[in-house]
Amino acid sequence: YAGAIGDDAIGELSIETLRCEGVNVEGVVVKPGLRSQCAMVLIDSLTGERTIVWDREVQLETGDIRREWVTQRRCLLVDGHNIPEEIRAARWASEAGLPVVVDAEQVKEGMEELVSLCTYVIGSKDFPSTITGLEEPREALEALHKMGPKVVGMTLGREGVIAYDGGRHLESPGFKVQAVDTTGAGDVFHAGICYGAVQGWALQRMLDFSNALAALSCLAVGGRTG
Repeated sequence: YAGAIGDDAIGELSIETLRCEGVNVEGVVVKPGLRSQCAMVLIDSLTGERTIVWDREVQLETGDIRREWVTQRRCLLVDGHNIPEEIRAARWASEAGLPVVVDAEQVKEGMEELVSLCTYVIGSKDFPSTITGLEEPREALEALHKMGPKVVGMTLGREGVIAYDGGRHLESPGFKVQAVDTTGAGDVFHAGICYGAVQGWALQRMLDFSNALAALSCLAVGGRTG
């Protein structure tokens, strides 16, 4: 994991919980005097749907990411929160022949360049339309694909995901579960995409596998528990 935290208790707690799970955190940069990212998650007890209230002050800055952190791995996942550094990392990964996955939600300055460097662009339901200006989902995906990615798609919550690989549109329906907490379901989905990319799986298998992981993650309260 590479990212930025402040020199506060929340930052240290965040990193320690990753260390306990065996995650390599050598890419974490501590920013003195800044508050670490923190979120309060509100869960609808009837549907499991979540609302996240963010406090986000600390960010990666130019030069924080080292090339070897990227090129010595097998896959790069970026999330659009630190676009200038993510563009640098994605370029390094592309040059090294590594798959690059982006969890795309918002369209901010530099997002189009980041998309052009990615292998898999799986966005939220509204992302393809927002970045392309096209409302019809399949048309938006086709236009998004022309920006450079190998595969593009949009997640649809309980409805699953639709994707486009340049030649065909694929669908993977969601798994029906009694959702307790949907926090992190999208993150787990993208972890599945990364795993499938590293394993060299066919796209349909990757989508089905990622949907299954996302469904499992909704079965317990907390972003990692399920």
